[in-house]
Amino acid sequence: GRPGLLRQIALPELKALSHRIAQTAVLGVLTAKPEVKVIDTVQSTADIRYEIPIGTRFPVFCSAMGRCFLAFGRPGFAESYFAATPKLPKFTRYTVNDPDTLRNLIAEIRRQRHAINIEEHVIGAASVAAPILDRDGSIVAALNVGCVTPSYFENQTRINAAVHETGLRISALLQTA
Repeated sequence: GRPGLLRQIALPELKALSHRIAQTAVLGVLTAKPEVKVIDTVQSTADIRYEIPIGTRFPVFCSAMGRCFLAFGRPGFAESYFAATPKLPKFTRYTVNDPDTLRNLIAEIRRQRHAINIEEHVIGAASVAAPILDRDGSIVAALNVGCVTPSYFENQTRINAAVHETGLRISALLQTA
């Protein structure tokens, strides 16, 4: 089925990405709850790394992958999410949980085609995610790189570019499969 095909296409790209930037790369999908669930992972081999096991779940509003689903989800998805979750929790002092600020971030993610999250869910962890889009432009998954924060800041530009490019490539491969 679709998830099998997606994983088959994405895994070699995740491996190449992880190897290229020495960071953990994962693939996440949206669950019915809704939250983001990791369905594939390639752990970084760096001595100090952010490990994200398969099955890990992330909140939609304060994870880089989740924000990709808010930005590229079906029309009205973000608004129905905010309506269903009026009180968004603060996981760290950096968590953005104000819907209006999030709406601005979502608009920016649509323009940039990747999302950045620095210590909003877990202190010490930074993530960059890009949407994986189907032929009709709907989001089917998100590609994410998880970093230990200092390591992210050390290579920020390179990591952002690599995630962005890999997201475009997996989307293109999926669309022609």
